[in-house]
Amino acid sequence: EQPLSPNTSTESAEPEPQRPSWKGSFKSKDNLAGIGVVFQIAPDGGFYIKSMSPDGAAAESGILREGDCLIAIDGELVFGRDADYITKKIIGQKGSSLAVKFRRNVILPDGRSEFRHLAPVITRGKPAEIPKPAGVGIIFKVGSDMGMYVKALSPGGPAAESKQIQVHDRLVSVDGKNIQGKTVTEVTPYLVGAFGTRVDIGLRRRDPNGTEKVFVVSLVRGKKATFKDDDHFLLPESTKAVSIMVPPSAKPGDILEACDDEGNRSKVGVPHGAVPGTLLRVPIFEKKWENASSDPKYLAQLLNEVEEVKGRKDLFSWKGRYLRQ
Repeated sequence: EQPLSPNTSTESAEPEPQRPSWKGSFKSKDNLAGIGVVFQIAPDGGFYIKSMSPDGAAAESGILREGDCLIAIDGELVFGRDADYITKKIIGQKGSSLAVKFRRNVILPDGRSEFRHLAPVITRGKPAEIPKPAGVGIIFKVGSDMGMYVKALSPGGPAAESKQIQVHDRLVSVDGKNIQGKTVTEVTPYLVGAFGTRVDIGLRRRDPNGTEKVFVVSLVRGKKATFKDDDHFLLPESTKAVSIMVPPSAKPGDILEACDDEGNRSKVGVPHGAVPGTLLRVPIFEKKWENASSDPKYLAQLLNEVEEVKGRKDLFSWKGRYLRQ
């Protein structure tokens, strides 16, 4: 078998295999619940979202997508753990919060592919039956010193409306708890709570002269905190996608090709960190022909390629295909 090179594509990437599925949603007389997700266990040991219950907590978050891979739960790395262990971590008291971290392969504008991470807080059980969690309308980024810095403020959100918080402020505490050294996934449950409740966040700001000051801002929760990066990498809801598996011979940077049932094709680069058996979710864009009818040169080329079928007035051939008038 010849290895893939960065400048070539396979005729068809290895299709998504039939693997065991596990449903991360559960109810019992003990009032336990999950998040409404069916996971697919891939050869690389990862739990990938296969489907989500339309009225479940995961789908209601509006953040997760099919093909996202579970990485951590409540700050603990669970990638590669067995199904029983992950089940015990996800299942919990209905109405309680669960901080999860997922990995998604995204295709950049230049055609490269890389992994991005999303860390939403999800409430176990159907959101329609319990209050939704809310945040303070801040999008954070992790700095080179592993600190959490304000990247953006949601317009109209509690943080923006306070007019006290600025981009590049560093988060240092939540309700008096020192969060320095903690990961985003660990901090998320402190910031998110019931809609309308109050939370005090401590921030550090450095002015142009290099002087630092620490201050506390009291906010009322009213926006979901998603801690996601730029939205440009999120696919529109209507985009079709298929899952393909990284073959044993592939290396980071190699190009794979995906194809749906209708013959539409799309290419994806193998991102760094992917291993054989990793599932990649590839967007499929349907072919569009709107320019064909408006380009005279293209129409002339098509007419020159169309040939009459001898003995048939209603049938023509084009590139080996028969066309009926």
